[in-house]
Amino acid sequence: MTTVRLSPVAVFWILGSLLLAWGTGFGAYTWAKSILSGHVATTGTVMLAVLPFILGFQLVLRAILIEIQESRS
Repeated sequence: MTTVRLSPVAVFWILGSLLLAWGTGFGAYTWAKSILSGHVATTGTVMLAVLPFILGFQLVLRAILIEIQESRS
């Protein structure tokens, strides 16, 4: 039986990339829909795009910083 070792950096990369993609995609979709329909998006809809984007960006940034620190040693 083999065990899978998953490092925190891999979790940060995977989860961060998914959240970043969701925030970007949903935000672009909502923005385009808002422009085409002429209605302003609600605050909740904006937050559904912004919060995953910010969290994903932070996780990806943390993964990059951890990899830089590990490569120095």
